[in-house]
Amino acid sequence: MFAQIPHARFVDLITYKAKLLGITVVKQNEAYTSGCSALDEEKISKKAYASKRRIHRGLFVSNSGFRINADVNGSLKVPGRKR
Repeated sequence: MFAQIPHARFVDLITYKAKLLGITVVKQNEAYTSGCSALDEEKISKKAYASKRRIHRGLFVSNSGFRINADVNGSLKVPGRKR
């Protein structure tokens, strides 16, 4: 059974639990994450955003043609850090 919990409280709990395990949580504004390629190490910005790389809901294609789930692509983004 899924319990309702306010978003801010959920983020606080995730951050707390991650800290106990030595994991750093980075909060990312979701703007432009759906059209910027994490695989190509693009900086998340309006300039790099390209909506045509979203083939359909849930599917993203990188500049090199690699297909990846759009949510996975968005979650790979870490501001200011190269992968």
